[in-house]
Amino acid sequence: TLELYLQPASEPGLSLSDRRGVALVESVEQGSEAAAAGLRRGDVVCAVDGEPLYTCEAVSEAVLSASLAQRYGPSLALLVRRPARPKHKRAAPLWQREAAASELQA
Repeated sequence: TLELYLQPASEPGLSLSDRRGVALVESVEQGSEAAAAGLRRGDVVCAVDGEPLYTCEAVSEAVLSASLAQRYGPSLALLVRRPARPKHKRAAPLWQREAAASELQA
């Protein structure tokens, strides 16, 4: 879970969709406030300024109302869950590891 700070803007450069009860980031425009905040495609927005939000409509309304009212100060704190990326590791074949181990023992 990450906390990212988004400058309130009427057009934050962010596209969201509802997926299984969460607000999923579908796309982020280059050079936008969302990109500057560090949002990425695939992120899930869980809360805005400490208020849990579960739909893209609720997240969009919170960002828009903050930009209009400027009630949250200079930036919005977005609590974001970022999916783990698979890590690829290279491993030598077993026969190479066994050969190396036997050389060390000799």
